[in-house]
Amino acid sequence: MNINIIDVRRFIRNRIEYYAHFRDCHCVGINDGCPLTLRQLVECLAIDPEPFPWEYEPAFRKLCGSAYPIWRDKRRTYGDVIAVLNQKLAEEEGRAAFVGGGSAHHTSSDVGRS
Repeated sequence: MNINIIDVRRFIRNRIEYYAHFRDCHCVGINDGCPLTLRQLVECLAIDPEPFPWEYEPAFRKLCGSAYPIWRDKRRTYGDVIAVLNQKLAEEEGRAAFVGGGSAHHTSSDVGRS
């Protein structure tokens, strides 16, 4: 199945907003027609250099929690936001996320996990 990168970004924005408010990694309240899970979307955009839209700042701030001051005055990319989301998902799953330099990086053990 081919999904346009623009749609993938829209799907991840939907899920970030939902996850930030409900902390539901299954995103059961999202009905946007996307067949991918949150974990699969995270893997698709892990190194995306596209700037993350400022209008989603409230959801990003809520997602960051007490770590938000690190990001407050920085322009961020989808990859940066995915790194924060990946860390939150890893904490929920009881594993460590490999995050470095403000961007997400996958290890071979992360590939294929959903």
